[in-house]
Amino acid sequence: MYKLDLPIDRKEAAAIERRKNQEEQRKSRIFNAKTRQIGIDEQALEQQAKDRKQMELMEKRRDEAFGEAFSLIKSVFSYCHLPIPFELKCLYKYYN
Repeated sequence: MYKLDLPIDRKEAAAIERRKNQEEQRKSRIFNAKTRQIGIDEQALEQQAKDRKQMELMEKRRDEAFGEAFSLIKSVFSYCHLPIPFELKCLYKYYN
């Protein structure tokens, strides 16, 4: 009579252990911030895209302004028949 109860306890213990393992795996999936994706914040993504485009536009304008300034400086130096300083050449290469 007692021997019949032992296999049932083992089965129950195995089932309980299996459920515990499944629950731990579920918790690791749910609470892992790297793999969890509950939803997508469309407004934030749109704002990021707008910000990125605005930054690219600002950089383009800055580069154009720098190019114009360098052209002006270059024309002044060439008008005066002076060599362009090395630092200006380096800056021009860096930004273009």
